[in-house]
Order: sequence, then C-alpha cells, then structure tokens
Amino acid sequence: MDKLANAGKLRKTLKLLGFWVVFWFVFLFIISLQFDYAVLPNIGKITAPVFRGIGEWLGYSSEYGLVSDSREMYQHTLLLIPLSVLIAMFSFWLDQGGVYHERMKYWFHVGGAYFLALQLFKYGFDKLFKHQFYLPEPNTLFTPLGYLSKDILYWSTMGASYSYNVFMGLLEIIPAIMLLFRPTRLVGTLSTVAVMLNVLMVNIGFDISVKLYSAFLLFLGMLLVVPSIKRLYHVLILNQAVQLQSTFSIIKTRNQAFLVSVSKSLVVGLILYESLFMFFRTNNFNDDLAERSLLHGAYDVQIFKRNGDTLSLHVDQENLLKRIFFHRSGYFITQTMNDQMQDYQLTLPLVSWQLIGRKNEVLSVVLDYQYAVKDSLLKLNGTIAGDSISIVAKKVNSRGLPLFQEQFNWTVQGHIEAMNHYK
Repeated sequence: MDKLANAGKLRKTLKLLGFWVVFWFVFLFIISLQFDYAVLPNIGKITAPVFRGIGEWLGYSSEYGLVSDSREMYQHTLLLIPLSVLIAMFSFWLDQGGVYHERMKYWFHVGGAYFLALQLFKYGFDKLFKHQFYLPEPNTLFTPLGYLSKDILYWSTMGASYSYNVFMGLLEIIPAIMLLFRPTRLVGTLSTVAVMLNVLMVNIGFDISVKLYSAFLLFLGMLLVVPSIKRLYHVLILNQAVQLQSTFSIIKTRNQAFLVSVSKSLVVGLILYESLFMFFRTNNFNDDLAERSLLHGAYDVQIFKRNGDTLSLHVDQENLLKRIFFHRSGYFITQTMNDQMQDYQLTLPLVSWQLIGRKNEVLSVVLDYQYAVKDSLLKLNGTIAGDSISIVAKKVNSRGLPLFQEQFNWTVQGHIEAMNHYK
C-alpha cells in the first residue's frame, strides 16, 4: 500500500511539475515575440534586451534577433527549456499544496485560447481581405516558373484566387470565434489544431520562414486539447457517453460574474479591434482592388540604348533589357533577354518626374521619366549603374493575362476550351 501511495504521490508531483514547466515555456515564448500591434503592447520589444543579453552571455549570435526561423530564435527556444524547468521548480516549491495549480491551469487554458484566437483573427482577416496572399507583382508574373523559389511560387499561386482566400480566411476566423466561448472552445481548439497542422506543413513544404512560430501555435493548440483527450477517446473511439467535465471557476459571487463579463467583453473587443484596425484605417477590404501607383506594372521594352548604342539581341543578351517593372513597394526592376533580374529601391514618393534608386553603393539608378497615359508609353533617360540609358517601353495589361481571368468550368470540355482560348 505504501508503494502504491508513493507511486501515486510521485505521479501527482510529476504532473504538477510538468504543468509548471509547460506554463512557463509557453509564457516565456510568447513574451519573447515582437508584434507591431495597433493597441496591444509590444511586450517582445521590452523583453528583447534581456533575452539578447542572456544569449550574448552564452555566446549566441544576435544578427537577426528573435524572429521566427532565425538561428537566434531556435537558440532562444532551446534556452527556454532549462530556464522553464528552473522557474517551474521554484513555482512548485512555492505551491506546495497545489493551491494555485487549478487557478493557473484555468488562466493558462483561457489565456492560451485567447492568444490563439488573436493570431487566427489576424491571419484570417489578412486572407479574407487579400492582404496576406496579394496579387502577384508584375515582375513575378513575368519570371519563368523555374526561376521562382517555392515560397514565392506558393504565395503567388494563392494570391491569384480571391475565392480561395476568402475560404481560407473563414477557416481561421470561425475557429477563432469558437475559442472565445467556453461551450465551443473544445471544438474551436480541435479545429485550430487541424488548421495549424496544415499551415505548418505548407511552411515546411514550401520553405516559408514561419516554421518555428506555426509549430509553436500548433503545440499550444495541442496543449489545450490534452485535458479533454480522455473524454474524446471515450466518445469518438469507444462510442461511450461521458459526463461533462467539471471545470474550475473563478466566479464565486454576482459581483465577480459581472466583473468577468465586463473584462471578457473588453478583451474580445481589443482582439477584434487589433485584428480589424488596419483594414478600417486604410479602408481596404479587398487588396485586389486597392489603388496602385501610376507607374506600377510591367513594361515591354521597345527601344533600349546604353551609352548611346542601340544593343542588338544577337550581340548582348546579358545586357539587353526586354522588360522593366515597377513594384508596389517602391522597386524599379529590370529583366534582361536571358531573364536575369536586377532591382533598385526607389526613393518615394516620386517627385519632379525623376526616379532615384539604389541597389547598393555601386549600383544606382537616376532616370528622368515621361509617361503618356493615353498610349501607355514610358520614356526613361538617365543612368543605371553608371551607364547612360535611354528606354522607350509600353505598359503591359497584366490584368488581361490568363491567370487573372475569372473563369469556372464544371466540365473538362469547358476547361479545355478555356485553355485553348489563351494559347
């Protein structure tokens, strides 16, 4: 009997200690992250000097800082494991009788659900309003498929479909709503785990640099499911009825109930405000329709002179330009006949009909430009990387490309006819 009692006591101790380790790991990881919120505080910016100091003391690099998938963030995450164990042991020592365990478990569950809801709302609305997967930029449209990296290819493909973005956005927004309410929280958490598993595999499969953060969100969702695993097994696998699990409640009096309701309303309001603020501020609820700059787009080069000489296709493929592009983020991009790209960061806003940009200290661009809206002709005269340049180019109707045609075919015949139309 003593052995059984000791074994039970040991299991209880390990369970309590395990909870505190997980609690502190999740807490420390979240406060390590830097987010440029509109209203909520950027806690990661406050804690960054502390964590950076610890990392440098241990000999870790601090080149990129604590951003997802940086070496520093991986090192930091590994460092959090022993740090969480140490703090957990201290917390366990303070909480000898497990007095605070149930209360902290409650706040961990609620706080974790609300944090996941915030992330799902932000990413969900970003998709719903076409801000995350935006329309492919002109230079991407005219880059040969094999020259695109996997992440750009995925981003561009997803950005080409408005309806699928809306669908994906709703797949994240609906679980976020369910996470906010206790009766639907378990279903919302299970849905979140499914969504985040897909997101993580996309990030891995297409080498998108949010692998560590998406893995953390998946991990957090799974942690919130753990208390209900046994009930789910009995219901879904054994097909047995189970009693509703009694949960810890911080509400003891009517005044506390009122205070909790007000607090919850404020937190939910802040989450929604944080998720939607940018879209209302910019009045942009469909980025496909957002206004682009006058010069934004792709241009076929009709006349190209370098240092006064008109270059020949058969003589100089490496230097002869076939297209130029203006990116919405303020980049001037050139494309040679052999599909080599060169980009220059422009000084914005454009003034005095002159483009001024720089790739590095050596490669710079200073061009006077004239653009005729009527015939979509652009004339550029000036210097690129020290060479005198003269260009006449005609704007391409990028939205007229097959990729942007709104078509839907239920039958194979209809699909083939549509493909043949654009051959």
